[in-house]
Amino acid sequence: MLLQVVTLPTRRDRWVGIVAVFVYNAVVIGAWSRTLGQRVVRVHVAMLDGAERATVVAAVVRAGVVAAGAIALFGGRAIGGPVGVTIGTIGAVFGLAVYIPIFGEERRGLHDRASGTVVLLDPAS
Repeated sequence: MLLQVVTLPTRRDRWVGIVAVFVYNAVVIGAWSRTLGQRVVRVHVAMLDGAERATVVAAVVRAGVVAAGAIALFGGRAIGGPVGVTIGTIGAVFGLAVYIPIFGEERRGLHDRASGTVVLLDPAS
């Protein structure tokens, strides 16, 4: 029988993950206005002002808003103690708050609102 030891991610691993997700989202939305998952479900990110493609600045803002919640969440764990728990809780709530608005009438998360974008269905092809 093979025994594997599972370890929790280190502080460096968490930062690498946050940076990787930020870069991935900023680059692919900036270049193609969609992530690979959005391509599969046939949606794309457009500007609220009517432009069909998201700008690079909007892509970076979108990715930054999402990354901010992850930084607070993991930053709290790194600090530890009551202050760290408080910061981590704020990060977790913020992480949820980014996406909860997508269930509203406009279906725009905080990252969409901050960047002036909207996610649209692709036209039928």
